[in-house]
Amino acid sequence: MSGPVKERGDVVFALDGEAFFLRPTFAALSRIEQNHTPILSLVQKAGDGHVQVQDMAVVFHHCHKAGAGEATPSIEAIGDRIVATGLLEPLRAYRALLAGILGQPDAGD
Repeated sequence: MSGPVKERGDVVFALDGEAFFLRPTFAALSRIEQNHTPILSLVQKAGDGHVQVQDMAVVFHHCHKAGAGEATPSIEAIGDRIVATGLLEPLRAYRALLAGILGQPDAGD
């Protein structure tokens, strides 16, 4: 697995005590839009301060970059890990990921 590339919107953060690598690929964004909601709707909600744990869990699930031999956790498992971690760090990662998707990789810092 190649490491994170900030310029492409990659985000790594601690989720329930473990590093969690997110990479917003076209395939990941397409799955989010097909199975959940349009990406720009998520950006708008986040900009309005209406972020939901379910939205973060769905986006994290589809953007998760698994390492060799590692499986991507289910949406529910990721939601549980978000709650176990506390919302602050996952929210920062979510906003940084959305900023990277929009082409503003420094906006999440």
